[in-house]
Amino acid sequence: MRILHLVHQYLPEQLGGVELYTWWLTQALRVRGWEPAIFVPFYAADAHSPLEYAVPLYFGHVNGRVPSVSRRFLATFSSPTLHAAFERALDETRPHIVHVQHLMGMPSSIFIALRARGIPYIITLHDYWWVCANAQLLTNYNQTICDGPRAFVNCGRCVAARLGTPLMQAALPAFALTLAARYRLLRDVLLQAEMLLAPTRFVKQWYAAHGIPAEKIRILVPGVEPPRLPVVLRQAGRSHVRFLYLGGLAPQKGVHVALEAFRRLQGDAEFWIAGHSTDDRAYEATLRALATPRVKFLGTLTRERVWQTLGEVDVVLVPSLWYETFCFVVHEAFAAGRPVLASNLGALAERVHHEVDGLLVEPGNVDAWHSAMQRVMDDPALLERLRQGVRPPRLMDEHVEELMGVYARLVSCVS
Repeated sequence: MRILHLVHQYLPEQLGGVELYTWWLTQALRVRGWEPAIFVPFYAADAHSPLEYAVPLYFGHVNGRVPSVSRRFLATFSSPTLHAAFERALDETRPHIVHVQHLMGMPSSIFIALRARGIPYIITLHDYWWVCANAQLLTNYNQTICDGPRAFVNCGRCVAARLGTPLMQAALPAFALTLAARYRLLRDVLLQAEMLLAPTRFVKQWYAAHGIPAEKIRILVPGVEPPRLPVVLRQAGRSHVRFLYLGGLAPQKGVHVALEAFRRLQGDAEFWIAGHSTDDRAYEATLRALATPRVKFLGTLTRERVWQTLGEVDVVLVPSLWYETFCFVVHEAFAAGRPVLASNLGALAERVHHEVDGLLVEPGNVDAWHSAMQRVMDDPALLERLRQGVRPPRLMDEHVEELMGVYARLVSCVS
């Protein structure tokens, strides 16, 4: 079966959960004899990148400048160039089904082309972009969690804050109308999909509460791509505790909260921070300024090094300040047998079982994070109990087999 995946950005330029998931999924489908391909709207890296994809890639623009946030936003309404590139990709791949991983930066008109050709499509709800133009439900004006549009006036305020000049406040009504039009456009795309896939119960419930029929959404929990070699675990019984943050360095990830809490700890501990910032170098600089000699910045890790690092630490920290929709890091930690301290928020509260395989901590509360981390340090029995409570997560193979069944059923229904 031929499947075309749409993703807003891709490896090696971007190394987030959606990009890695798309990579894992397409590789697994290829191994099983299926014919996956990927369409990416913008790609600035050298077309002869040393990364071996082994899956055909199609681009809207190659080796060009990635457009600004505003241009990506406007592309949702219209982009003849990207639409034409997508039509060419359809001509070459002749997919039986299209799987939308993320539509950011792509024109909604591509779904007119799919309907004209009789090609079904499904969408995975990796974040909240279909309703929130910020994708993460964090406001631009005070970085707090948003409950969603309120007549889109609050959404207009977000746009004005992002553009950053006081004069933009006068344009709030126009921004609100534009975002309302965007929502109606994208809601139609969601409703006309054959199926919507949610990675967690939380995501399904959130979209159902914001106008998408619950019966349209199926929960399909992603799987983790296991390490190629067994993870060598750090020797138990050491006197000091080693904490790890693994992921992007961005304010909404709450790394600064965990770092502030770590600075207050009493006792022998280390804090390893793995990841990098592609968009907010100032935030990374802030983190480094807060760091003590016991904090170690590891930079971006290869997949092999991720598993090696997980084996060398005791506890993984996920101090997110936004509603994570799944969080592969949690499941990679569990695959390595490591307990997780996570914000008691969104899907994290669904994936981490408090006092069983980790601790849930009040998001953004430095005192609460300090208490949780100090507790782990002071009570070796607690750390061992949490380790014993970790259960292996679902693996990618199981997820792919279930997804292949979804593809086959949907294609047979529309044939």
